[in-house]
Amino acid sequence: MRSLVPVLFSITAVAGLAVEAGTINVTGNIAVDTLWTPNDEYILNGTIYVVNGATLTVNPGTVIRGRPRSGPAQYDAGALVVSRGSRIRILGTAVDPVVMTDLNDDNIGAAAGTPPYDTAGTASSITGQWGGLVVLGHGFIAVNTQTSPNPNRQATLPGLSAGPGDYGGCAQVPGLNPHCDEESSGEIHYLTIRYGGAEYAPGAFSSGLTLAGTGRGTEVDHVEVFQPAGDGLTLRGGAARVQHVAVIRPGDDGLDLDEGYRGGMQFVYVQQGDVPGGASDKVFEIGGGVSPPESQPYATPVIYNVTAIGLGGQDPDTAPLGNTAIRFRTNGGGGVFNGAFLDFSRSTACVAGDPNAPMTSANRLTLPGAAGQCTGPASPPNFCMNDSQCTPPSFCLPFFIDSANASMTRQLVLESNTFFCFGQTDQTPGNPASAQAAGCSSQEHYGTINETTVPPLQLFPANEHVPCGSALPIRILDRMPVAFGVDPILVVDPRPAPGSPLLFDDRPTPDDGFFHPAPYRGAFDPESNWLRSWSTSDRLDFFPVPEPTGTLPNGNDVPGNPLEIKVNVADPNLIDLTWGASCSTGADDYSIHEGIIGSFSSHSAVVCSTGGALSWTITPGAGSHYYLVVPVGPESEGGYGTDSSGAARPASTVRCRPITLNRGCP
Repeated sequence: MRSLVPVLFSITAVAGLAVEAGTINVTGNIAVDTLWTPNDEYILNGTIYVVNGATLTVNPGTVIRGRPRSGPAQYDAGALVVSRGSRIRILGTAVDPVVMTDLNDDNIGAAAGTPPYDTAGTASSITGQWGGLVVLGHGFIAVNTQTSPNPNRQATLPGLSAGPGDYGGCAQVPGLNPHCDEESSGEIHYLTIRYGGAEYAPGAFSSGLTLAGTGRGTEVDHVEVFQPAGDGLTLRGGAARVQHVAVIRPGDDGLDLDEGYRGGMQFVYVQQGDVPGGASDKVFEIGGGVSPPESQPYATPVIYNVTAIGLGGQDPDTAPLGNTAIRFRTNGGGGVFNGAFLDFSRSTACVAGDPNAPMTSANRLTLPGAAGQCTGPASPPNFCMNDSQCTPPSFCLPFFIDSANASMTRQLVLESNTFFCFGQTDQTPGNPASAQAAGCSSQEHYGTINETTVPPLQLFPANEHVPCGSALPIRILDRMPVAFGVDPILVVDPRPAPGSPLLFDDRPTPDDGFFHPAPYRGAFDPESNWLRSWSTSDRLDFFPVPEPTGTLPNGNDVPGNPLEIKVNVADPNLIDLTWGASCSTGADDYSIHEGIIGSFSSHSAVVCSTGGALSWTITPGAGSHYYLVVPVGPESEGGYGTDSSGAARPASTVRCRPITLNRGCP
């Protein structure tokens, strides 16, 4: 019979050996498969390229640091660049994210950090300390390709060296053309990029993360770019798909999409703010091709579930284009669906027309015989008139149609979004004559979202415009009022508030294997915040601390019925667990964890919810095991109890909630 040890028995704790991380100065390119681990910290000295088809694997919990510029006239800050044909594998987890930061950041792991890295307020002074992460691929780019997409076209990313800094050029890889957009440059999971964006040329700042020519086979999920001096995330061409991406207090745009980017995004969070050198600009800047703007393939990003918080709806921002939610530059198109854009001082959207003349009519690209371009894996241009001409689950995304064709008036799509408190333009109609006052240039349209903009640009079907002073659509947004400048955010809970207009959507997500069903507007569901536990913004307490969920009774200082384990009477192959309620009202459910006797930190979750029940029957694993029951709440889990010495048991290797909180009990 299996040996079963109930948690109320004394268990001897096994202490882990502390290993002090060493420092490895990375001074040369990485040309062979390489593994970086949390046993060391890695210092990027200048621009380090991963080349020759090598794969750089970064294990959970690893810290990578970039050196700053060596002098005012030197543009040699540390940066990591994954060249075409090479791969990056960043394997962070919610418990042990990978951190890329500057040399002095000590808010790492269990350390809370010292000033200026310890709080959101003190950290606001830090930006541009090193470069960033760049991943390059062979995907199509819209650069000097006016006639048609060209698989031979390539370019060098500004600030990088020709050769290892090139992107595009799909035809150079045998067998890849025409499937250039399917390439994989690796995977990135649970990565926080802090304080990057150093200048690479006078007045030109790096992005925290750049994906250029990167294919949709590249996995990018759970990435935070915290306080870069430049853009947060830049995508040039290609068709990379990203999910659960956050940009916090960028010095420029949150996301800059350019050169015919045609990928997908879902669950995007942008929190604007003020950093040294200036405040955040736009959430999205979406551009078409370059040299000329009509270069192909045309930009058709598909973006679902965005939450973006501006500088403040009443902020006295007077700079043209400043603090605008979305700017579509010439031939920039695509679709933004089910978003929540909150508390901006300028325009909801600016849509560029002829760059040499005021936007008095919809004088954009004419594309006879097509209403749009298919999304999905088909190689561009794959033009279409309607969804039936695309291979499911792709659909036809409208774009760039001349207003002279009455049947094709939707040039791009903003649909099923909520726009809350756009203060300076809250009551401004869509009139290009006063466009600069609204934050758009004289060559751009703008307008409030619940009105028809300048005909025939019907950009905004099924959107909602909520005036300042209305109920806040998210749970918490607390700012610190200042006499001049931006009111910084103190605490934010970006989940939809009860009764919020964000709790429904009019546009189901595509069923294509990438997008997840999300029947709400914004990047967060009503019950959870996916930035919890691993992100820098959570470490610096931007989010309110969840209500403690407590611990189980233990027959000692926590009163009640402790966990009891018995063999099931009807079936001796099963065991019955019963326990008393948590000492905290913050717990509304319980999880069950199983570990191997003799390895008393090996427990992992086997049941994440009992539905609130205080008893459960399970089939034990093979061998001798111990069991723990942990209270859980909507966002956090409680304590795992204590061992015979009174020390708290460690959290599970596989958790059911991202945060462990054991406060609020006697």
